[in-house]
Amino acid sequence: MSSEYPIITWKELIKHFKRSSLWVVVEGMVYDVTTYLDKHPGGEEILRKCGAKDATEQFLEYNHSNYARSILASRIVGQLTDEPPPHNYAQLLKQRKQRIKNPYKAITWEELAFHNTSDDAWIVIDDDVYDVTDFLAQHPGGMKLLLDKAGDDASTHFHRINHSQQAHQIMSELQVGVIIGIKPKKKEKQAPTNYVLIMFIIVFDKRDHFGSASLGTKYGLAYISYFDSMYYYQRGFDFCDCLLILSPVRDNVDQQN
Repeated sequence: MSSEYPIITWKELIKHFKRSSLWVVVEGMVYDVTTYLDKHPGGEEILRKCGAKDATEQFLEYNHSNYARSILASRIVGQLTDEPPPHNYAQLLKQRKQRIKNPYKAITWEELAFHNTSDDAWIVIDDDVYDVTDFLAQHPGGMKLLLDKAGDDASTHFHRINHSQQAHQIMSELQVGVIIGIKPKKKEKQAPTNYVLIMFIIVFDKRDHFGSASLGTKYGLAYISYFDSMYYYQRGFDFCDCLLILSPVRDNVDQQN
C-alpha cells in the first residue's frame, strides 16, 4: 500500500475508543474527532458509538455538506491498513469498553502485579486502579515514568506533580477498579554471604603471610578459592559445594607446603 498518510493498523485503532482519544474510520481514512465531540451537530454520543470502528455506513446515511467534509479532512490521522480486522475485533473492543464501565471492580495486589508491561500497564493512585496502556504514548511526562510504576502503586510519584483538571478527567476514563487488601512487602535481596566468607579467607591469609606461611602457598590458595568459588557460585553451587570442588587444589597446595 502506497500512501502519503501513515498506515494505521487495527491494533493501533482499537486503542482510540474513549472520549479522551476517539478515532473513527470513514471510507478507508482514519480521523481523530476527540476535540470535535462537543461541536458535532448530531451530538457526541453518535461519534462515541463509532469510536475505533468503521463509520462509513453511518456517515453516508446523512447528506453531509462540503463544509462538514472539510472539517473531517482537517482531522486525518492516516489511512487504515488494507489488512482485514482480526476475526474477534468487535469482541476485543467490547471487552475494553466493559472494563471502563465498571470502574469499581475489586482488584487485588497480586492481580495488579501481572499488568506490568507496555502491552498491559496498570497503576494504582490513591487506591484507584487505572489501565494506562493506551495512554503511554500520550503521557506528557513520557512513557517511561508510567512503565516504571506499572503493576505497582504510583501515588507518591503522581502527587509530586500538580496535574491539571484535564489530567484528572482522563484518569476518570482510565479507571478499571479499586485496589483491595494489603500490599505485599517486597523481598529484600540478601547479601551473598558466600562472597563475604571467601573475602574473609583472602584477608586472613594475607595477614597470616607476614607471620609464618609463604605467599605462594597461603595467598595462592586464597586466590584460587576466591575466583574459582565465584565461578561455581554464580552457576548455582553453594559455599560447601565450592569447597568440595576445590578440595583437590587445596590438598595439592598443602602437600607442596
